[in-house]
Amino acid sequence: MRCFLHADDCGLTRGITESILACLDAGALASTSVMMGGAYAKEALAALGQRPSAAAGVHLNLLEGAPVSPAASLPELAGKDGLFRHGLMSLAAMIRTLNKRRKQRLLSEARTEFSAQIDLFRGLLPGVPLRLDGHLHIHALPELRGVVRELLREYPVTYVRVPYEPYHSSPAPLLLQVAGGLRRGLLAFWSSGLREMLDETGVPHNRFLAGAFASGSLTLPRLRASLEAINRTATPDDCVEIMVHPGGLAPGEEAPHLKSAYRNFYLSEGRNTERALLLSPELRELLGGSLVAPAACCRAEAV
Repeated sequence: MRCFLHADDCGLTRGITESILACLDAGALASTSVMMGGAYAKEALAALGQRPSAAAGVHLNLLEGAPVSPAASLPELAGKDGLFRHGLMSLAAMIRTLNKRRKQRLLSEARTEFSAQIDLFRGLLPGVPLRLDGHLHIHALPELRGVVRELLREYPVTYVRVPYEPYHSSPAPLLLQVAGGLRRGLLAFWSSGLREMLDETGVPHNRFLAGAFASGSLTLPRLRASLEAINRTATPDDCVEIMVHPGGLAPGEEAPHLKSAYRNFYLSEGRNTERALLLSPELRELLGGSLVAPAACCRAEAV
């Protein structure tokens, strides 16, 4: 199998952005995706423009911070404070329960906002191959699959993440075992339909994702357990994206645009642990010859 390391949430806060850039410069990290409505998105894009060897993409987002589109044009998605109003599961439930008219309006708003995020990325990083994933994997949400399909028809997308991580036991406390297991199972369910759509459209994607179970608290033993499970069914040509979340808030950074429900995630010590992991020689030793450039680690499945 072939692996590459990818960091989510670049541009969301100053602390996250600086941490990811430091890891791109000094470690095995080779790829990141930018949250285009994040407080430091433009600074992140400017810095990535000076790092042509780093793969960059759009971290599609309808859940946190501010939209790229005018908030007033997104009444179903954004509140009067100009920030996204929904969490992941509440948005999924809302789409299912709205009447037909409001559902179509919400999906239209999602399409408009995703396009605005992609257009901003392409405008500020012209010529950079377009790679897509989603905040909390929102791009894999079954209720948004039609919206994502339209994006794939309109834009020259070179890669989309499939958030599938095989079941495995992992050295983790009970709370993480439960939460991580539920998250992994839900993403595996979502991944099936997303993979099928990507194969139909010929868009390259990974086969496996490592780091979904221990999202934000990935350690070397937890990564090793995930890769061992993947290796049991992987072929030499299979692409494995290893997802990481290094850094959180910089000293003195308040980040009022963050949802209170997610704030503890950005403040957790696990994110500093992930940064240390990315900079460690032990990580390179674990991955060995399987670590390749992101562009060499994706394919389109034949259908």
